[in-house]
Amino acid sequence: MSVLKLIVSISLKSGKYLTDVLCAKEKSLEKAPSRHRQQGIKRWELLLILAITAAIALAVGSIIYQRLGSAMSEQVNNDFRRLSTALHQYKLDNKRYPSSEQGLAALYIQPQTPPLAPLWKGPYIGRASLTQDPWNNAYLYTSSDSPPGFEITTLGADAKPNGKKMNQDMSIRFRSDENYFD
Repeated sequence: MSVLKLIVSISLKSGKYLTDVLCAKEKSLEKAPSRHRQQGIKRWELLLILAITAAIALAVGSIIYQRLGSAMSEQVNNDFRRLSTALHQYKLDNKRYPSSEQGLAALYIQPQTPPLAPLWKGPYIGRASLTQDPWNNAYLYTSSDSPPGFEITTLGADAKPNGKKMNQDMSIRFRSDENYFD
């Protein structure tokens, strides 16, 4: 029986030793330095991320705004070329440009007000919306008979004279020579 007592006492001692080792390991984990424990994002890190994101968004927004302005300006120049070509074709057919009163509408609807255009072969433009600038404002049109000529103007995004950047006024003017006949 003494052998049995010896085995029981060894197992109890080894069990106690094992329990002591496990408890010591848990205590050391609780007191572990902060670098071993997982932490959340600190406020300053979050603010830094937000500041960087805002700076990037501001830079991208600025680039988009500049590109939008140049795209609108290019659209106006394209419209001016198309309208000028249509006005010159109108003049070839009718021996004059549409009057200021008839306006650019004479390029897609035959004029019903004097001076009439009996030789009208239009429409000279594909769509009526071409008489509107990219900001959906009507292009301003004036014409003269002596010398024959015209001017097409847009007042920009704000539709007010003397704007800057996207509000800049743009115009195209054509005047024939003083000695121009037909």
